[in-house]
Amino acid sequence: MLNDPTVGLTRLSEKEHERNRFILPHEVDRLIKATKQTRAKFYLPAIIYLGAEHGAAKQEVLGLKWSKINFDYNGIGLITLYRTKTKRERTDSMMPRTKQALLDWRDHLEWMRHRKKINHIKTDFVFCHLDG
Repeated sequence: MLNDPTVGLTRLSEKEHERNRFILPHEVDRLIKATKQTRAKFYLPAIIYLGAEHGAAKQEVLGLKWSKINFDYNGIGLITLYRTKTKRERTDSMMPRTKQALLDWRDHLEWMRHRKKINHIKTDFVFCHLDG
């Protein structure tokens, strides 16, 4: 008979591992400044702002579609995020830095697609390969 290797192991408590530290505004600014030194300087600021200013989870960011972003709504814009964990959508007014970072990312994608002569895009996802 085999010995159970889990005997004596304690379960992790979600309460003990609860988040109690959040990134502060000046830390977000330093993080964004640091991204400008990387190859990810066009998309990473948008991802960081989505998380920091809108509380978007990783799956909400990766599942974000251009069709769920309205840049022109009331001059500020709206963004609809879908939470796969709870299967719920939520719509937020876009924060100015998030809006600008998404517009910069969209402009960069268009420039890269033009440069590489990619005319047919297979997806609506914001963060994906150039051809989808």
